[in-house]
Amino acid sequence: MLKGFHTQAVTQLSFNASGNKLASVGQGKDNCMALYDWKAGKKIFSSKICPTKTLDVAFGAGDVVVACGVDHIFFWAKEGRYFTKKRGLFGKKGKLQPQLCIVPCGKKMVSGTASGYLYVWAGRNCVKTIKAHHGSINALYYCDKGVVSGGKDMKVSEDENLPPQPYLFSNN
Repeated sequence: MLKGFHTQAVTQLSFNASGNKLASVGQGKDNCMALYDWKAGKKIFSSKICPTKTLDVAFGAGDVVVACGVDHIFFWAKEGRYFTKKRGLFGKKGKLQPQLCIVPCGKKMVSGTASGYLYVWAGRNCVKTIKAHHGSINALYYCDKGVVSGGKDMKVSEDENLPPQPYLFSNN
C-alpha cells in the first residue's frame, strides 16, 4: 500500500507501459502528483501541478508523465537525476482550454478538449488539432485500431489522421 503523500483524495492514477511505475494525482490546493516505483513501494518524485483542477494523468513514450485539466497541460521528463516540468505549448495550432483527458498514441500524446477537438502533442508542442465531436471529449483510449473517443454528442466519427486508423465514437 502506498500512503503518506496525498493529504486529500486521490483523483487520478496511471501506470507506465511496463507496469512498474505509477503516477497519482491528489486533490488539494495544487493538485500534487507523485510518481512511484510500484514494485518497491517507494516514491520516486513528487511535484505540484497547478491550482486549477487536474482531470487526467498518463504516461507517454520514454516514461514522460503528462497531466492535464482546466486550462493546463504539463509534461514531466527525466533529465539526468531530476524530473523537469514543462508547460504544453499550444502555438498556432490549438488554444488554451480545458484538456479533459489524455492518452498516449505511439510517440505522441492525444488530449480531448472541452470544445470537441483532439489535440495531438509531439513532445510538449501541439502539432495538430482534429474536430472529432460536437461538445466535449470526455474519454480517450488507444488500442491497435487507433484512438477511441467518447464525447458529449453521442456520435460516431472516423478520422484517418491518427495512426494507425482511429475510431472516434461515444457510447451510443
